[in-house]
Amino acid sequence: MSRRLQGLLDDITQHQWHPTPEDLRQLRAVEVLERIDTPEARRLLEMLADGAAGARLTREARDAIRRLKAYPGAKP
Repeated sequence: MSRRLQGLLDDITQHQWHPTPEDLRQLRAVEVLERIDTPEARRLLEMLADGAAGARLTREARDAIRRLKAYPGAKP
């Protein structure tokens, strides 16, 4: 979690990213899907991860999937 927050802080300070309310809603939605970790949530994360290359939402969804796969006892 701290690495993720540091990444967001780095984005804000280095790239002057000013998230809109919609940006924040999308990032929170990815976090919720990651935390609930159900088959349906994983399917939604996979759909989001197939989004536009380089898009923040796509990157965040891919990162969430990567973290879920790294958890001991992760669900398939």
